[in-house]
Amino acid sequence: MSATLQLSRPFRIVDWAFPFKIVLDGRTVGKINNRASTEIQVEAGTHTLKLDYYVGLTSPTVTFDVSDNDTVQFVCHARPAVTGLPWLIGSLLFQHDAWIVLERA
Repeated sequence: MSATLQLSRPFRIVDWAFPFKIVLDGRTVGKINNRASTEIQVEAGTHTLKLDYYVGLTSPTVTFDVSDNDTVQFVCHARPAVTGLPWLIGSLLFQHDAWIVLERA
């Protein structure tokens, strides 16, 4: 029994240079570049998803359920450039999981 995780990352100038590592259920399963999409086959059930950026910046860990033959979709990106610097400083110093936005599509 399998399902599909779709992840997309729209273009953002703030974080264009480095890919995000895709961490599914605690294991790195791939990377996603700026302005890219990817699909990952997963078992039906409950999973955790997190994205890692360089220097220890991450997304919050998201828990999701997916049924057999279903597709779950997420969109990810760094904080917007206008508010990027305060978020970057706060993420580096205090809350490392605040830099990447990870949302259900």
